Amino acid sequence: MAITIDGPDQVQITCGRVPSEAFEFVMQREALRALVELGTDALEEMDSPALPQ
Repeated sequence: MAITIDGPDQVQITCGRVPSEAFEFVMQREALRALVELGTDALEEMDSPALPQ
């Protein structure tokens, strides 16, 4: 994964192998913040000992 900052309010995220197996998406600042929060919550839940391994 790679991130390119397109300015103070926008980021471009590239996933996969560039160029043939990659996809890119652009997010605004608040959308990125929400994604990070959701991802953090998901990781905490995945790391929880209550989940079956």
